[in-house]
Amino acid sequence: MPVTLTTTLPDEDQPVLGNGVEDEVAVDRESATTNNGSVRIQIRETGQSAWNSSATGFAEFIGAFDTLTMEFVGREDGEEYEVRARTETQYRTGDWTEPVAIVTQFPGLTTLVATATDPTTVSLSWEDLADNEAGFTIDRRRQYDTGWSRWQEIATLDPNTESYPAPAAPDATVEYRVTSYTPYTSVSQTASTTTPAIGLA
Repeated sequence: MPVTLTTTLPDEDQPVLGNGVEDEVAVDRESATTNNGSVRIQIRETGQSAWNSSATGFAEFIGAFDTLTMEFVGREDGEEYEVRARTETQYRTGDWTEPVAIVTQFPGLTTLVATATDPTTVSLSWEDLADNEAGFTIDRRRQYDTGWSRWQEIATLDPNTESYPAPAAPDATVEYRVTSYTPYTSVSQTASTTTPAIGLA
């Protein structure tokens, strides 16, 4: 009488994640732990309670057992994601790995320009490169004979903003720092200018 046996299925090793390409999370298994079946890899935004389509940022990849690398694309900028994986065959399912987290690349902002439009106003403009910032902060400092003052936050702005009329002192060299941020990361740029003196009437 034939005897049927099912061989053991090794569990998956914890994957290595990469964020070298904007909007992507790269997954590297480094080596295949099995010689049969498939590997299932899942991703979601960190903090979600489920591993299914109800979770924000959820996606799933199923590939052959010897698939070593893959990418989850279409991710949000500067967001934290977690990834888990397991091995599978028709007859057995391995345990899920402990989730591994990574923050996606965050382009933030670029080309910050500070232009003194009158003695007490500096026009700030920049290009918003991110698609997921929580907002912007504006900091200012002034140059004195003894050096620069400390940074002082003067404004917080909504996402997708690309300009701000910043207050300034007349006849002063001032520097502004604009920071684009998410809960997990941030990018800043600085620009300086000198305001004109107030003319006599």
